[in-house]
Amino acid sequence: MRCLAVAQALADLGCETALAVDEAAIAAAPRLAAAGIALIGPEPRACALALLDGYGFTIEDEQAWTAAGAKVAVFEDAPGRLHACDLLIDPAPGRRVKDYETFAPGARLLLGPGYAPVARAFADLRAGVLARRARPGPLRRVLVSTGLTDAGEIAAKALAALGTFAAIEAIDLAVGAAAPSLPALRAAAEADRRVRLHLDAVDMARLTAEADLGVGAAGVSTWERCALGLPGVVAIAAANQTDNAAALTAAGAALVVGEAGRLTMEALAGSIAALEPAQVRADMSGAAAALVDALGAERIGRALAEMAG
Repeated sequence: MRCLAVAQALADLGCETALAVDEAAIAAAPRLAAAGIALIGPEPRACALALLDGYGFTIEDEQAWTAAGAKVAVFEDAPGRLHACDLLIDPAPGRRVKDYETFAPGARLLLGPGYAPVARAFADLRAGVLARRARPGPLRRVLVSTGLTDAGEIAAKALAALGTFAAIEAIDLAVGAAAPSLPALRAAAEADRRVRLHLDAVDMARLTAEADLGVGAAGVSTWERCALGLPGVVAIAAANQTDNAAALTAAGAALVVGEAGRLTMEALAGSIAALEPAQVRADMSGAAAALVDALGAERIGRALAEMAG
């Protein structure tokens, strides 16, 4: 999804852009095929620039794209992997140049949440949504969005926790149609009339804007919630999300409840209860919005277009 946001920003700048993905990626994220951007195979090829994003990519993959004639940019979530790239993007708060001096020697670095890539729709909604969040009402609507594959199977625990809050009127559950947990989530949604299931939603900005509280993981969707100042209860679904979670805690931008594998329904319910007071949510909303201004994809797009020449 973050690559799609950058691809759309590049298209807005007049760049000819394609998404180099395999069939598994398209199956997991049907929004890629519906975006109006060309889809091609993932093999290295001649182009002005290639942006690589994936935990399976190695330095050899980067070198292969360079050998094919491309300048190479990469997304990274934590220092530790060796890169042979021209540009590296890590939107985690608190990142410093010295974090990558030995891992991406000579690369231009785009670091920090100013480069958090979210879709243009979030920027379009931001001003009006933040004005409303500054004057919050009761906690009535919750967005449960734990990633397309529901890594860590957080969503079912979230629905169980939310079931204990009678005052909550609507629960939007956004998940990918390929999520392994989908059968259990369908059953949970059918058991609670307040739950609306959104499969492969194309309107995540609207769902985020309408919610009073978000429950999710500390991955890419973190920046979408922050861009629209959505107070959040956040679990760590993968090791590479630890730094994001620590930064959210330090900024007061979300309430982090720990690792997904150890998460209990009771812990989630307690965290949701802690964010029921309107002023608590208003303060968290302001802190979240201060981290991410929704213009990261545009900044990345300009940097990539400049690098591509």
